[in-house]
Amino acid sequence: MKTHFPLWCIALTALVLAVSSSAPAQEETPDYFSCPESTVIGNPATPFDAEGYVPKYYPCEMSSVNEGAPFVAQIIELGQAEKICGVSFVGVEVDGDGNDCALEDATFTVILIDVGEKEDGEPEGEDEIKIALFRNIAAEKQTIGTLTVDGKEVTAYQYVINDFGCEGVEAGTYAITIQHDPPASTKAEGCSFAWLNTLQGSGSLLDSTGMPLEDNVSFCLNRGFEKHPADTNKDARISENEAREALERWQTGGDYMTFSVRAQYIFQKGGAYTLNEDKEPPQSWEPAE
Repeated sequence: MKTHFPLWCIALTALVLAVSSSAPAQEETPDYFSCPESTVIGNPATPFDAEGYVPKYYPCEMSSVNEGAPFVAQIIELGQAEKICGVSFVGVEVDGDGNDCALEDATFTVILIDVGEKEDGEPEGEDEIKIALFRNIAAEKQTIGTLTVDGKEVTAYQYVINDFGCEGVEAGTYAITIQHDPPASTKAEGCSFAWLNTLQGSGSLLDSTGMPLEDNVSFCLNRGFEKHPADTNKDARISENEAREALERWQTGGDYMTFSVRAQYIFQKGGAYTLNEDKEPPQSWEPAE
């Protein structure tokens, strides 16, 4: 007696076998000194050996802010309304003497403050602060090299928050500040995050008193979209491990088959994907061109 299997079952089996037997994907070398294509606005980091670059950092600890210690904010201009979904930035971790140290926790508070001119009829208030975006979330931390500041070698890191929940921000003038803000239980005594400067930007850095510093700090504010459930690090790319894990979740009843199949398909097409809002999930997630 012959058994006939539906075509979709045969196709799915072939796809599963392809993912299971595929060779490890070649990892691209990350470019830590550029902003991604999804960046709304930002100041890319300067390569540490670039001509004319004199590295400097600015301590940015939320606990210090509460104690009245100075911190920095970069003034930025948004030419149009944007949906901001993530951020990356570059910094170091140092003690009070400028020596290299390591933070136990990489939780940060990202704040975007509207500092534009008040509209007609808007009440004046000396102490009034208009917050356009406020997020407290853990970042992924990656070592990107070492550099020498004031005669001391320190480790530089890129911190990435791929998706902190999208927020619509209107066109206007804003101040962005990023503060290390870990739970009290994980605070590394005597070790602080410090935002690294860059040659890129308009030189519109301010300290907490409003004093111009004629410098820039490195950051990339990024737009985004709802990510595929298999994309666990929310970087708009399905890796081989994420594809395998999605397959395993479906096989153990933890995921819908259609979402798992879509993850395998995106991975086979290169991994990068976008969202087509005219389609329903999971077909709405499409391989990037």
